[in-house]
Amino acid sequence: MPWGRVDDSFYDHPKLDRLGSLRLSAIGLYWLAVSWSNRYLTDGHLPSDRVRRLGATLRQAEALVAADLWHPARVQCQSEDCPPPEDEGYRIHDFWTFNKSRRQVTKERADKSEAGRQGGLNSGVSRREAGTKHSASTVLDVRLNSRPVHSVPDHSRPAPSSPRETTDLKIIETDEDKEKRLRRILTDGEAPSWKREAAQGELQRMGAAS
Repeated sequence: MPWGRVDDSFYDHPKLDRLGSLRLSAIGLYWLAVSWSNRYLTDGHLPSDRVRRLGATLRQAEALVAADLWHPARVQCQSEDCPPPEDEGYRIHDFWTFNKSRRQVTKERADKSEAGRQGGLNSGVSRREAGTKHSASTVLDVRLNSRPVHSVPDHSRPAPSSPRETTDLKIIETDEDKEKRLRRILTDGEAPSWKREAAQGELQRMGAAS
C-alpha cells in the first residue's frame, strides 16, 4: 500500500488563502482525495461521483480548482508532475511531486514479489542442501561407529591356547585306586554321612560286580 506525502510547508501555502471560508473543509477533501487516489492507484484522478462519496460537495471541489490545487481532469496541465488528462472528474495538481505513480507502485510490488519468490526458492535449496549434508554426516557417523573394535591385548594375562594346541587329558582310575579312595572316605571322621553312605554303596556294588 503506497503512502501519500505531505509537504511541511503546505499549511501556509498562498493557494490556501484562496479557499476563503471553505479553507478547512476543502483541505479535508484534498487529503481524502490524495489518500483515495494512492489506495486505488489513480494517479491523482478523482471521478466526480467520488467527491460526494468522500462526504464532500462539488462546491468544495470547485474551490480547490479555483485555488489551483485541483483542475478539471480533461485539462492538459503543463507540469511534468501532473498526469495526463482524463475524460471527466478532477485531477490533483502536481500529484507526482509527492506521490508515486501507478507504474512505480506496480513495478515495486512485482519486484518485491519476485524477490520473495527467489528468496523462498533459495531458502528451499539451502534447506535441502543442509538436509543432504546432515544425512551424509549421519551415514558417515554410523559407518564410523559401526567399524569393528579391535581390543588391545592384555599382556599381563597369559593368552589362551588355541583349540589346536590344547590336548584333552583323561585320567583313568583303576578299580584298585577307586576302592582305596572309597575306603578313605569311610574312615574319614569328618566326611558327611551322605558321602560315607554313598561310598559304602559303591563298594558293595563293586564287590557284587567282582
